[in-house]
Order: sequence, then structure tokens, then C-alpha cells
Amino acid sequence: MPRQLVVTCGQSGTRWSANIEQRELAEHEAVSTSSAPLVSGQNSVFVVAEDGMGECRFLENHSVRVKVGRETASMGMCGGDPEVFASVWVDGRKVLSQHWFAAFCKEQGEDNVFRFDVLNGSLKHCQSPRSRSKKAAYLSSGGVCVRYPDLARFPRDLVEYPPSGKNAPAPGTIEIMRGRDAVCSYAAQTIGQGQLTSPDSEEANVDLPGDMNSATMARFDFDNDGRMDTIYTRNFENTYQHGAVLLVLPGSVKAPPRSIPAMEKSGAILLPCQWDKKRPKISQCAPFSQGADETGVDVKSDTGAISRFRSRYTDVEPFIFKRKTYIRARSYSSDTLDHYAVLEPRTGARYEIKCLLRKVQVNY
Repeated sequence: MPRQLVVTCGQSGTRWSANIEQRELAEHEAVSTSSAPLVSGQNSVFVVAEDGMGECRFLENHSVRVKVGRETASMGMCGGDPEVFASVWVDGRKVLSQHWFAAFCKEQGEDNVFRFDVLNGSLKHCQSPRSRSKKAAYLSSGGVCVRYPDLARFPRDLVEYPPSGKNAPAPGTIEIMRGRDAVCSYAAQTIGQGQLTSPDSEEANVDLPGDMNSATMARFDFDNDGRMDTIYTRNFENTYQHGAVLLVLPGSVKAPPRSIPAMEKSGAILLPCQWDKKRPKISQCAPFSQGADETGVDVKSDTGAISRFRSRYTDVEPFIFKRKTYIRARSYSSDTLDHYAVLEPRTGARYEIKCLLRKVQVNY
């Protein structure tokens, strides 16, 4: 099945239309190169492939924009052929968001072809049986179409179409959403461009309970209280847990605990799970248990928006800046993907939120 969309734009008098179809380009079709608005009696055709974008522009400032994206390859049977999806904007309003239309596992289970039609602002989404003919992408009958609500009921997408005089940040740039301290600028500069100044670590030659085995060990003042602590770090990358877990032993603990009850009795903390306001026990936290799967940290931006750093899908990395220890947390959750928080750890499981950053993604 095609992993692209062919978009046909047309203007006839005051009538404007866009037909978005999952198919190959026909031999007789020529791809348009002009970005000027169509005039009456004119048609144009363009192809939107993975990670691509195209736009129909019509008279009286009407427009239809199409983007095609794909998920990042991941674990599991279908991870090597991630889903391909489409988003559609009509007159600055997002009317279709990340609609999955192609990928290996989808094709195994479905035999339909995606189509989306726009006519003078009215919207119709169709799924049609795939044709066995090489000349047609889909059959003219047997499909199912759904008409969408009136266009005015969809909100304007101010990220995709920012107000006049404002520019949306470009994908890949780092936006500081909270915090003006120097540590925020430092953390932002290192994302994708260099390593943080992290404490030296080595392989931990001790038997830790459960899945904390194979951890690395470092000694430094983790909680900024002037005493050396011992930190064990274990990285996970699977469908259940993606990120790092820190087992922090306060300076008063001389020997690593060999059991979970011993950990809890020693005053050790397990992060990021125990940053949660409910402060679950170590025995309830991943990777030892699924009893605290919903734990996490909420970080509020300067505008009041909240980014959730879920414990099971957050990477935590200690670093040193101006003789203080900080933690850079990176979210792998789909709704806060590539959001970063900088926290200053204190004794126990207390902390102060210093910054909230995000790597700007393509808007789908």
C-alpha cells in the first residue's frame, strides 16, 4: 500500500476543492511546483510523502494543508515498520490529526484506502476497499464516508498558523518554557549538542535487588547537603519502562542494601518514582513492582500549561553546574515527548523545579 498521499487541488469560479488520496501518482499526472493561489479553471497536483508537507492555496485566502509523518521505530512486532499518519488543516483549522493510514501491521489487518475530500469548506473522510486494478487506487463503490461537522466548529491552530507578527519556533529548536536561571540556558545548550558535566561513574560490583543489577555507581553530593552520597543508575529501554532509575543512598549508609526492605530501612530513595507527591514505597515502584505505575512529576510552564513526567517513561541524568548538583529529566511519553525538566535535588526525595524545556517537534 502507498505510504504517501496525492493531493489534487481545483478552483472553478468560487468553488474550491481538494481531494487527498492514498495512491501512487498516475503516469499522466504532473506534479505542480508553483505556490501561487489557483485561479479559476486551474488545477494542481502534488505528492506528500513521509515527513513531507504540501498546501493548496485558493482565491479569497482559502487553503488546505497536508502533512504526512511517521512514528519512531520502537519495540514489538510492528516496531520496524512504524505507522504513517496524516494531518489536514483547512483555512487554518486542524480538521484531521495524525490519522494512521499505512504501515505493515495495518496492511495485514485491513484492505482499505484512505481518502479525504474538501469542497468549499465541507469535509468528508472516506475509507474505500482497495482496487486490484493497477489503474485505480480504490473502488468507486463499497466505501464508507463520514461527513465532518461545520468547519467553524474546529478551533484555529495558532501553532501552525500563528497570529500576525508572531513566528512559531522552528522544529528542532529548544524552547525554555519555564525558568530564567543560568542553569536553564546551560541545560538547553547541551540538548543534542553536547554532554552535560556529569559525575564520573563505574560499573557497580555489588548485587542489588531485582532488576537494579547491572547498574553503574557514582559517588558525589547528590542532594547538595555537603556530604558524599552513593548513586546507582540503571537504564531501561523496553515497552514497559523507558528511562533511567536512580537508587540514591545517603552519605550515612556505608554498605549497599541487598534487599528491598533493607533499602527502605536505610533511608535510600528511588527516583523518579519517589518524586511523586504520594511518595510510594520503594517496593511499590518500578522496576520492583507495578504498584505505582502512574507516579510522576507535574511541571508547570510560565503560561500555566502542565507537562507530566511519568516515572516509567522519564530519563533522569545528574549533572554538575557551578558546584551544585542538578537533575535533567527527559520525558518519553507521547504527549510530552522531548520535554525536559531541570530539578535541584534536596535531602530525602525533595526537590526544587528550576526549568522546563522542550525540543520543538513538527506540529501534526
